[in-house]
Amino acid sequence: MTSRLTAVKELMDLRYQAGSSPIYNAVEATRNILESKGVPTGLHGAYYAFAEELVQETFSHSGATLNAVISGLKQKYVTAHNLDPTILDEIVKTVIGVLPPY
Repeated sequence: MTSRLTAVKELMDLRYQAGSSPIYNAVEATRNILESKGVPTGLHGAYYAFAEELVQETFSHSGATLNAVISGLKQKYVTAHNLDPTILDEIVKTVIGVLPPY
């Protein structure tokens, strides 16, 4: 078994980096937004969760479906976690590059 893993390790590492870098970038961008807005660090986790879930949805959906999913995701975090919708909009704009119509 070890020889098989050794044979594909380079490919495995490249796939891991390709899959994890969008999530890392989203969390870092979210951190910058939250720090610039003065959000208390105790609330950062919920915003990071939103950003990670947002990236996850971009892997699976696009177009009008993605817009609908983002709208629902935003409402979930505003309602359930009492997060600021303007900050969530800024995270969406930073992560996917555009703010979808709600």
